[in-house]
Amino acid sequence: KNQLAFALGVYSHQAMQDIHQLKEIRNVFAHRLAIDRFDDSPVRERCQNLKLVDEYVFDSRLEEASIKWVKGLTQQMEDRDRIVAIPRMRFQITVALITTGLYLDDQVVLTRPTPPF
Repeated sequence: KNQLAFALGVYSHQAMQDIHQLKEIRNVFAHRLAIDRFDDSPVRERCQNLKLVDEYVFDSRLEEASIKWVKGLTQQMEDRDRIVAIPRMRFQITVALITTGLYLDDQVVLTRPTPPF
């Protein structure tokens, strides 16, 4: 389903890669019962591979946050670097970005190549 959505232009290449990482994280939790935390390897490493966070989350104290603002999609937060270094937070923010991107698909124009998500 995800590959079909990507082929139809619903997701960008980076969003598709992050969706694949989310699927792999889910599979680790489902099939390796000894792993029960986001800080456990390999979940931690897979969370670090989530890249939409790097593109769409800015420290609200920096000037660049207002430059790349995308209506409803870009997230701003104080102490961004500390927050996105936490694997669970990186996972949760990525899920929020993808779901928001799907919802806002026809409402926003992103500052990167289309399709928006």
